[in-house]
Amino acid sequence: MGFSINSYSQDVITPTIGEDIEAKIIEVDKTDITYREYDSQDGPILTISKSDVLIISYENGTKDVLFKQVQLAEETMETKALEDTVEIEEESKGLANITLISGEDIQAKVLEVNKIEIVYKRSDDISGLTLTIPRSNVLIISYADGTKDLIYKQLTPSSEVKETEGKNVQSNSEPKPAETVKLSKAELRKEGIQDSKMNYTGRRSGAVWTAATSIVFSPIAGLIPAVACASSRPRERNLNYSDTELKKDPEYKKAYEKQAHKTKAIKVVAGYVIGSAAWILLIFGL
Repeated sequence: MGFSINSYSQDVITPTIGEDIEAKIIEVDKTDITYREYDSQDGPILTISKSDVLIISYENGTKDVLFKQVQLAEETMETKALEDTVEIEEESKGLANITLISGEDIQAKVLEVNKIEIVYKRSDDISGLTLTIPRSNVLIISYADGTKDLIYKQLTPSSEVKETEGKNVQSNSEPKPAETVKLSKAELRKEGIQDSKMNYTGRRSGAVWTAATSIVFSPIAGLIPAVACASSRPRERNLNYSDTELKKDPEYKKAYEKQAHKTKAIKVVAGYVIGSAAWILLIFGL
């Protein structure tokens, strides 16, 4: 399926409320974004406050995610309220672009949105596996019919100062702490596994050294680094936790690290197999 929502030939400003703005960005400073409308590049220069913007998607494919990460405790009037579980039935509604808090996009068919996670299939593999992603990792879901679900909303820090009509105005309102959904032990373990699959990439797993040893010396020699690397747990600095609060929970942390160890072992074994196959081809294929 050749479905794509965000294929831009211009800069796109996604505000917290309202439709996307197709624009030509002129400048982004500490408080404001200066731009011209894309269809009127000889027209007036416009500005929008950064506190009113979720994402800037540039023409070259890069993005600036401007929001402050505070999960919605209550849906605002401008944001469509979600029920405990929303099943997406309409074909055009289900096709969507899921934007993560990291700025990464997932082209998907959304099947369900609930308080814990988004259930979806990749748009290029509709008949494939049903996948899930924790709500805490998602910024916005943009559907093919033009509607959006804002999973996070932006809070402007109380210390931020804006210039309005030549005067400095400081916001004195303090953000209300977000209500958190208390997860069961099973849900924490599930989220730990999901986050580990998404965030831990097997960096410095030893797979490359295992493959190199197997190619240069022999598969037997390659077994030494393979066993050593696969049996050791990933180092803390390589785990790449995305949620520092959940990391403090022992159930979540244990599940995350166990899945990361499994991912590391798989990568090391793959490196060993590739290296051994290459050695066999070099020795017996000549």
